[in-house]
Amino acid sequence: MLYNLCLPAWGFPGWTGQFFPKPVAGQSTLSLYSRVFNTVEGNTTFYRVPDLETAARWGSAVRGSGFRFSFKLHRSITHEARPSAQDLRNFFLAMEQMHGSLGPFLVQCSARLGPDDISRLEKIFAAYSSFVMNSFFNSQSLPNPCLSAMVQGE
Repeated sequence: MLYNLCLPAWGFPGWTGQFFPKPVAGQSTLSLYSRVFNTVEGNTTFYRVPDLETAARWGSAVRGSGFRFSFKLHRSITHEARPSAQDLRNFFLAMEQMHGSLGPFLVQCSARLGPDDISRLEKIFAAYSSFVMNSFFNSQSLPNPCLSAMVQGE
């Protein structure tokens, strides 16, 4: 059985030297992290979509290692009533720079999840069905009749 083992980020200074060695000239923290862990929860993308160059650099740092990024969808997609089509395109264009190192996306749902949100998220999932997406809900989302209906397929 394959286990995906990760930390919620690769760049916390306190982890360098504890979980993986300090980088030397020419090494990135991400490449060292990927030698110990096989995935990472990319929380940074919830707050900021990386530019194409940064995303490509991240993909290059782990190329060929079997490493998988599990990035959160940007909050403009999951928490705003009407995310722009351009926001969606920009996000997924950046993610495509990962050179085959993408794992499932994490869809952090708002605690105020309602029927319109479910419909909106379903449309996004359908439009980007080539990507695997995993939804998760914080404890404030539960119990929620809209969430219950979605889980039960109603």
